Amino acid sequence: MPMAPGAGKPARAERWRTGAVCALLWGAAVLCAASVRAGPLYRSLDRPDKARPPLITLGPTLGGSPDWEMFRFGFSGSILFRPDAAAGIFAPLYYWNTGLVLHGEYRDIAPDRNILTADLVLRRYLVDGHRRSRGTALFAGAGGGLALVGYPVAVPAGDSAAGEAAADAAPQRYQRGEQRYYTFLAELGYEQDMTDSIVLLWKAQWRGYIWGSRDYSNWSLHVQIGFPLPW
Repeated sequence: MPMAPGAGKPARAERWRTGAVCALLWGAAVLCAASVRAGPLYRSLDRPDKARPPLITLGPTLGGSPDWEMFRFGFSGSILFRPDAAAGIFAPLYYWNTGLVLHGEYRDIAPDRNILTADLVLRRYLVDGHRRSRGTALFAGAGGGLALVGYPVAVPAGDSAAGEAAADAAPQRYQRGEQRYYTFLAELGYEQDMTDSIVLLWKAQWRGYIWGSRDYSNWSLHVQIGFPLPW
């Protein structure tokens, strides 16, 4: 039986993953700390006079995994509640200058494997979002969710002698198998308000996989354009 891609990777791949996750999380923590500055305090129940509507964002993604293939395209999308809109769901988010993101992503990670994910992300804006109207906003975020990994499963040959002979002569057939994983992610990026209703977003993301038989941890780069949802 052929060995799965990455099955014989040395221990340095594990160290690479651990180091990348630690570096990204550390960078997010440093940026969040650096964003704290003197200014008026906002009570946890403060809300904006008029909240902007949530956004739907869509765009391509490029990513890869140390244990599989390093460059694979896909697409991602999200529903983004920036702090003023998120206050309608949980009021302290406005005080924390933090948004809510419902994130989804689909991408091949190898010629015969693909990943579909759904996540809930907290996104901390590193500018004073209470006063921001238009401009650029750097952000750092973290969250978690579920991933569905699709992979090929060989179809067993027939039990009869005729069936076995036919199976030997025919190409091996496969069907799709699926496995669920819990995942966590960390992100760094920024938003650019192009107009009052159009937002351009860039971000880098690391996703880790836990409690699974194989490690599909991967990095990805995302470019998305966002439009307001009726709200």
